[in-house]
Amino acid sequence: MGDVLETERSPIPELPNFDDVKLKSLHGDFLWHTHYSRVMENALDFAHAPFVHAGSFGDKDRPQIAEFTVENHPTGAGATVMVNASAPKGIWSFLASKKPSVIKTRTAFFLPNITVLEVNLVFGRLLIYSAHVPIDDQTTVSKWINLRSFFTGNWADADARKRVLKVFNQDKPIVESQHPKIVPYDLNEELHVQSDALQVEYRKMRRQFFKN
Repeated sequence: MGDVLETERSPIPELPNFDDVKLKSLHGDFLWHTHYSRVMENALDFAHAPFVHAGSFGDKDRPQIAEFTVENHPTGAGATVMVNASAPKGIWSFLASKKPSVIKTRTAFFLPNITVLEVNLVFGRLLIYSAHVPIDDQTTVSKWINLRSFFTGNWADADARKRVLKVFNQDKPIVESQHPKIVPYDLNEELHVQSDALQVEYRKMRRQFFKN
């Protein structure tokens, strides 16, 4: 991060799954009116799903987040949590139980600006990679790629796109209301709780790689 010599730059991270022929891919853009660091942290936050995404996949009646371990790699980190999810709706309901379930979910980041969400549903895998591109301190464009192992025909693309955009639009007013717009570099400037462990790790690594 910052203007550094090419020999000092971290390598572009290797992102798995893109060459998996069993996964159907779909891509798009999403505009945010805030700094990219706030968008990054939103993508890493397990705890907001039961409240912000209630009815989409979060279960507001079971908001508890189990303890989890942050796993580091050279230019990022990730964590896996068993998330309480609401019963699926729409065409997904044809493949799953109508009852609420517990879903294995992994969230990770790759510096400087890539996040990935991996959800292991009963009927298949769903991944969303996002590169949160800073336009300026008040504007970010998320370049996202959706990968799925189910409903792999083109006929399901419209539904998949609708679901991704619905989640982003649910996040948008919350993310854009955060102040200051730029995530502080001092960890003591904002209060953190146990479920913020992955966001805290992002802040630590961001500060480590930051160059004036």
